[in-house]
Amino acid sequence: MACIGQLMVVIDGLIVTVALPAIRSDMELSATTQGWVVNGYLLSFGGLLLAASRAADRLGHRRVFAAGVAVFTLASLCGGLAPDGGMLLAARVAQGVGAAAIAPTSLSLLTTTFTGTARPRALSAWSATSAVAGAGGLVIGGVITAELGWRWVFLANVPVGIVLIALTAAVPASIVETRPTAYPWRTVLRRSIIVANVSMTVLGAAMTAALYCLSLFLQNVQGRSPLATGSALLPMSLVLALGSVISPRLLVRWGPNAVMTVGTITAMAGAVALVMSMNGDHGVAILAGATLVWACGTGVLTMPLVSLATSGVPPAAAGLASGVMSVARQIGGVVGVVAVVALGVVPAAG
Repeated sequence: MACIGQLMVVIDGLIVTVALPAIRSDMELSATTQGWVVNGYLLSFGGLLLAASRAADRLGHRRVFAAGVAVFTLASLCGGLAPDGGMLLAARVAQGVGAAAIAPTSLSLLTTTFTGTARPRALSAWSATSAVAGAGGLVIGGVITAELGWRWVFLANVPVGIVLIALTAAVPASIVETRPTAYPWRTVLRRSIIVANVSMTVLGAAMTAALYCLSLFLQNVQGRSPLATGSALLPMSLVLALGSVISPRLLVRWGPNAVMTVGTITAMAGAVALVMSMNGDHGVAILAGATLVWACGTGVLTMPLVSLATSGVPPAAAGLASGVMSVARQIGGVVGVVAVVALGVVPAAG
């Protein structure tokens, strides 16, 4: 249930990224407004994460999770039926509100349910879900946009949301509810958690900027269709998922410091190569190689950061810890998109 919620949130962001050129053309959006189709979602998402996390700790994780899914589903319906850019942006902001409730509660449901040796496996599955969502979302987004039109990238969320609400209602409240009487902020102000969240901010900026740039580069510069773009990015998403899956084994063998160091260096090397390949006359093989190197480092790095950002946190603060981590990642995502738009990293169609 928790992973399905995370799957829905991540897939939506990626599907919309692939559909951006079609949305801009159909609604005659400016480049700035096109960027806000992404940033409107990210800002409301990031801005309400802590409030949603606190509500989850006080009212119950399952209740807030279900409410978030309901809001997200209704906003998706409005986005798919939007008659103009203003309505679409409003729907995206509303989707961010729903996602703000889904993301931290999907993680806190796991951290309060699984302990001991089961916890790393649960966190690995949650981390891998994002990458698996990327693998499916990019291709599904390309297929839907090419065959059904961009509006269905929103409407497709509706039946998934309805099913998820039904599944949530079927779970006994006693399994997933934690009712704290205190709100211990000091538990998430430890040095290790602060370092993990700062690193997650940087990672969020890099991941969002890379996906945004690659999607627009492949369509606007190389002239690929949405379907071809999704297919081209599929190997990258699969490598991200693989990295998240093997991270627990690497942690046992090497330790967290070594895994995060290697992951960071690999991701940075891939990012530099990726920027160079998009701003020069390089072949497809070089671009693909740079993308896979970046994905390998990022995939390995994600799960240790999630674990570090939530380790040692009592159930009473599980929602808070998850919310702080999600805020860090979303702030990074906004900064990443703003940076690439402001710097003109991806040229428009010629």
